Parts: sequence; C-alpha cells; structure tokens
Amino acid sequence: SDNWMVAFAPVQAPKIVVAVVVPKQPGLSYNPTGAQYAGPIVKAMLATALGIHQ
Repeated sequence: SDNWMVAFAPVQAPKIVVAVVVPKQPGLSYNPTGAQYAGPIVKAMLATALGIHQ
C-alpha cells in the first residue's frame, strides 16, 4: 500500500493544501498513517509555502 498524507494551512483560514503520495517501495515498511514517509515531505512543502525557514 502507498503512504500518503494531506494537510492544509494556516489552521485559522486555510489557503494552502498539500497532498503527498509515496508509492510503495521495496524495502520500505508500510506505515498506516503515512506520517513516516509522507510527513516530512508535507512539512517541508508547507514551510516553504508559508515562508518558514527550517
């Protein structure tokens, strides 16, 4: 199964939506929440879109 995550920001008045799908890869374990693989990608994309420097 693929790992995926959808997020929006800012919480009070959403203007940005990010959806990330990480296709199942040999050697990667399945994560039912998607957070392990898709989460860091979503975090980086939202930070860039919001102008937050990590």
